[in-house]
Amino acid sequence: NTLFAAAGVPAEVSRDVSESLVEANLKGHDSHGIAQVPGYIAKVLKGELDPAMEPVILRETPTTALVDGKWGFGQITATFATDVLIAKTLEAHVAAVGIRNCNHIGRLGRYAEHAAEAGVLAMVTLCGGGLGTSTTPYGGMAKTLGTNPFAFGVPAGEQPTMVVDFATTMVAGGKVAQARDRGESIPVGWIQTKDGLPTTDPNEMSRGAMLLPMAAHKGSGLSMVAEALGGALTGATRFQAGESSRNCVFMWGIRIDSFQDADEYRLLEDRAIDKIRRTPPAPGFEKVLVPGDPERMTQAAREQAGVPIPDGTYKSLREMAQRLGVLEAIPSLK
Repeated sequence: NTLFAAAGVPAEVSRDVSESLVEANLKGHDSHGIAQVPGYIAKVLKGELDPAMEPVILRETPTTALVDGKWGFGQITATFATDVLIAKTLEAHVAAVGIRNCNHIGRLGRYAEHAAEAGVLAMVTLCGGGLGTSTTPYGGMAKTLGTNPFAFGVPAGEQPTMVVDFATTMVAGGKVAQARDRGESIPVGWIQTKDGLPTTDPNEMSRGAMLLPMAAHKGSGLSMVAEALGGALTGATRFQAGESSRNCVFMWGIRIDSFQDADEYRLLEDRAIDKIRRTPPAPGFEKVLVPGDPERMTQAAREQAGVPIPDGTYKSLREMAQRLGVLEAIPSLK
């Protein structure tokens, strides 16, 4: 909050964005946590992110809406859009919302889970582009795709909400950066060099390496669907020359009582989840997990033991604090 305040971010916006980032750390998604702070502030200082800007609805029907983020914080825009989606879905049973002019929105699962907790089975996806494009399609050797993630929020009854959240690449780009900050190598298959060769060195990303799609051609195809929904359908992919990056977002929802009583839906979804939990584990596994379990387990552990911060992330925060004249906000560990 101190760093955001020093960069001119309004207090309420700072609180909401910080909450989103810390939640990502607590759930184990460190690549979408406070490691993003220096980059966000750099965009504020360059005028690429207006911290005081509020999203607006450009056009809408009873079941759709197009939101303009106006280059404010992506988390603020995506939360606004999710609330619009929830309201329209609860009214009309099914709805879809697109977002233009949007900065990085953070962890997609946050928005899908928010909708699910309101009784809406939701999907959120996005595509990226501009100079920030990071991924090559299957069989390619150039960056023409983003990580283009998908998230699903599935309401249940007695079982906790199921949250499925994944990039269409082998790994999110931020996880490669986290490995770099920790001085660790990465598995073969995460990235390839600019010459198309496999590598385990995360530092290759700064030398032109590119992320690889998950599941070969299947990941490429799913990534292109994200571009169709988040980009072509919403009109959000009209990039400007030299633009660094943007999130082109699409979300849809369906009310869980659209085909039957909500209680019956929740009963059947509980059974589906319980069936997976009761599956005998394979050798080397303690138990079979349901999507969302790892995040809940990590959050419980980190709320007790704290959140580990890689040296590289800490250094970046210190450097930004010094640049803003608030170095005391990130004390030295010496």
